[in-house]
Amino acid sequence: MLFVTVLVANDIKPPLVERIVYSSKDLIVVREVLQQVFLQPEQIPVSTSELSSEILTFSTMERYNNGAVLTYNELVSVDAFYDGLVVFTGHTKYTGKTMTVLYNEGTTVTYGFLDELMLLPYTPINAGQSIGKQQHSFYLQIEQDGRLLNLEEMLAWLKGYD
Repeated sequence: MLFVTVLVANDIKPPLVERIVYSSKDLIVVREVLQQVFLQPEQIPVSTSELSSEILTFSTMERYNNGAVLTYNELVSVDAFYDGLVVFTGHTKYTGKTMTVLYNEGTTVTYGFLDELMLLPYTPINAGQSIGKQQHSFYLQIEQDGRLLNLEEMLAWLKGYD
């Protein structure tokens, strides 16, 4: 993934390239700068999402590819954990319809095997907002501090969300 930050000043033609963005950490910095420039008010959550209890009701959690497939006995909503930014939506060979979200707290989460993708890339997302249609199972991959979490770490991360 490659983004280029451009500094545009009224007096300067052509615009100056100030920084090339290569990583999720750089993307967080760019987002924070843009939020300061456009003065978006910070949102304060007033209630918790139902996802916190639903997500932990899976019947099986099996290792798959670089993440896990969580299977549920009943339909479960696939919702965002935190506020963040959708950085990928599309179809992949191993996880079908897939969406990747970079959350404000620095974690990157990939959701796969979705029936329908609800958002386009580079769309801001709020905690509890729907990512995809309800599922009996879906793929989940969590990247934190530049490394993929194993099953035990994923489970601890999910419990920490609750």
